[in-house]
Amino acid sequence: MHKPLKILQASAGSGKTFSLTAHYLTLLFSGPNKYREILAVTFTNKATEEMKTRILQVLKGFAAGEPGFDAYKQLVLAAHPALDGVTLQQRADLTYRKILHDYSRFAVNTIDGFVQKVVRGFAFELGLEAGYALEMNEEKVKNELADRLEKALDAAPELLQWIIDLAKERIENDLSWNYRRELLDLSGEIFKERYQPFENAVAALGKEAALDNVFKDYQLLTKGHIAAFKQAITTLAADAAQLLDVLDLDPAQVKGKSRSPLWNLKKIAGGEFDKIKGLAKLVDEPTEWFAPKAAVPANAFEDLNPMLKELTATYAEGLPAYTTAVGFNKNLFYLRLMQEIAVLLKQYRSENENLLISDAQKLISEITKDAGDNPSFIWEKVGNRYKNFLFDEFKTSVNI
Repeated sequence: MHKPLKILQASAGSGKTFSLTAHYLTLLFSGPNKYREILAVTFTNKATEEMKTRILQVLKGFAAGEPGFDAYKQLVLAAHPALDGVTLQQRADLTYRKILHDYSRFAVNTIDGFVQKVVRGFAFELGLEAGYALEMNEEKVKNELADRLEKALDAAPELLQWIIDLAKERIENDLSWNYRRELLDLSGEIFKERYQPFENAVAALGKEAALDNVFKDYQLLTKGHIAAFKQAITTLAADAAQLLDVLDLDPAQVKGKSRSPLWNLKKIAGGEFDKIKGLAKLVDEPTEWFAPKAAVPANAFEDLNPMLKELTATYAEGLPAYTTAVGFNKNLFYLRLMQEIAVLLKQYRSENENLLISDAQKLISEITKDAGDNPSFIWEKVGNRYKNFLFDEFKTSVNI
């Protein structure tokens, strides 16, 4: 039995279209009207047309007994032992004619095209105007929102100050003061499902007037946390490095000699925290410390091991919060501006009849939730009940 879902992920030119077409054809010959039950999804219009054309060319070639399609023929015959060359030719001719006369049910689509088909089927239930259009150019919308943001700065001095501070920070870090490209890249997040929890959390904090203060408070909080974590790690590493100096060990006495993680303590004290990982394998493992038969100072392991243990434990325990604080602080200015763009996006939606592709996918998610255990009304609206799904590798901002 064929599995209902097949996803192909491979680089360009590796034969994805051939593989998808071959799999489609093996499914196609498992029933007289099977083309109505297969949904193949590709990323681009070009890939869609290429796959449709290839399928029809192969069917026509099978039906006419033309040479040049042996690779496909062997795969189909291997998948359907009951078929032979003659019956395959007859079935191919019949299926080819059926598809041509029922072309709208020949479902090889882009993901956007399929979503649009579903949304149009539910236009009334979703309260959409008859003349609505599906806006699939996300870049166009992001640029328009960025333009609106810049025009709004004269009337929003607090927001202008955020942008000035962002430009200053970028210059201090030897980056271009022009933040727009990075803002546009990050603003793509507001179109995704995973942005919704953040937006809800910000909305729960209060009115927009207090939003700047909230972000400034978080900036101080995260910077304080980052500084405290760094201070704790560097202090522990410096104390351990000082004891190592007192022990006056020679590399020849240490397992691994000059490559031993012990010699990284001074680097860690200088801020190279990535060196801590190597120390973890030494904790509570005396056999990993010293070279065999090496004469080492008494109690060297007993004195230094607890310090390494505290250092690695402090690092492991504090790393998740530290990483979060660094990430938040790094993108703090953008998060504030993204929230402003999210507000502008709501205005854009209210002013335009266009439905964004990201909105369409959210609406479809809500529709399927309401279906429960009886999704038959969805099939009735869409006009198809698909049993097999083939997905070429594509990019999407929502969960499937």
